[in-house]
Amino acid sequence: MWPQTLAERGHDLALNDLRSPSETVAMVQQSGAAAIELVGDISDENCVTAFAEMVKAKWGRVDLLVNNAGISCIVPAEQTSGLSSAACSK
Repeated sequence: MWPQTLAERGHDLALNDLRSPSETVAMVQQSGAAAIELVGDISDENCVTAFAEMVKAKWGRVDLLVNNAGISCIVPAEQTSGLSSAACSK
């Protein structure tokens, strides 16, 4: 499981899912890394903003981002801010 591998290699993790990733948080912590979670839908820009602010408050920066979400938007990255959920398919 990729979270455990990252934790074993010394990475702290911020985890987001539609349901609490509490089992994954516990596994990461048992591996000796720190982990925080935010339950929410990343197709909701307010959720993404809250998650980013939580990570920034905890660690000050993001060193690695793994996007494992089931949503897609085929547009240039520069155009992704503020996209409505109608513009993306889940």
